[in-house]
Amino acid sequence: MAAITQKQDASTAKNGETYSKTSVTNDTDGNISMDDGTDTAAATVGGEEHVGSKVITRSVNSTIEPSTTTTSSVSQDVMVSLHNPALQTLMQSLIKTAIEGAKSQTQLAETSLSSKLHKAASTVAKFDGKNFYDPEKDWVEWVARLRNVAMDIDPKGLDDATMLDLARRTLVDRALELFLRHKDELKSLDDFKKVMMSASTNSPYWKSAKAITSIRFGGDVEDYNRRFNRLKSSLPANFYSPEVLDPFFYLMGLGETNAAQLLGEIGDLSKTLDECQQIATNLSFKLKRESSDDSFHARVGKKRKINPLANRITPNMTAKSRCYRCNETGHFAAKCPSKSKN
Repeated sequence: MAAITQKQDASTAKNGETYSKTSVTNDTDGNISMDDGTDTAAATVGGEEHVGSKVITRSVNSTIEPSTTTTSSVSQDVMVSLHNPALQTLMQSLIKTAIEGAKSQTQLAETSLSSKLHKAASTVAKFDGKNFYDPEKDWVEWVARLRNVAMDIDPKGLDDATMLDLARRTLVDRALELFLRHKDELKSLDDFKKVMMSASTNSPYWKSAKAITSIRFGGDVEDYNRRFNRLKSSLPANFYSPEVLDPFFYLMGLGETNAAQLLGEIGDLSKTLDECQQIATNLSFKLKRESSDDSFHARVGKKRKINPLANRITPNMTAKSRCYRCNETGHFAAKCPSKSKN
């Protein structure tokens, strides 16, 4: 027969309290035993367990679990504090001060660099990008000057963005217009060079400049004069070519030897284009009469003394000519009476 046990569990008693305990046991032989008595619930003090008069010492784990009650209480306190208007205002003020301080430092550095760039740019000649005759040459010289002043700002060199900022400060007119138009595409000076060179070689302005410096004498002065004048009249309105340069372009097209002969007749480049063309035409006709060859060009390399200009100008030509010095007709500037008075 199974044993029957009845007892009051000590867990229901508080530490150190006495409780009654009754056990009734019926063993397999039919004997019944009963144990009536008292016991004392275990009390733990300072890591020692007290059971009645006995003391049982147990080891105490060095790891102490945090109290969830305490942590929860602290968290609630912090949350309450964060919702405190005064504390929120203080925190916002501190954050704002920190941000403004950082901005101030950045602005100070930027202002210092900007001041240096402005000062450096003032020492570099302005670049307008209008040299359509040799844009590459102007570009190389300008960039060389930029790199020199950049080394004065920082011996290690400036980064691409700062170099572009420095470059922008030295640009005017057409070059500045191109820079601003393409600024979002520009990452370095090399990018800007591509823009400048492309704009130069593809513009009507550049093509006109190229044409007027490329025209060549073909053997007949009258034909050359017609072609030169036609080219001049076809130039776009924005093509800036001072009239004082016209004789220079005209002489360039004649070729070195022919130009030297004509220059020997006109004396200098103070003549107008019309005067140069008239003298060249008159000289050509005279040479034709004196030579079996049919062109002014055929006289190149022939060593002969050309008569003074006055001997080659007919009275009719002189009467129709207008002096650019005094604006009177009847003579050329080289023989202007006002010139001798000065």
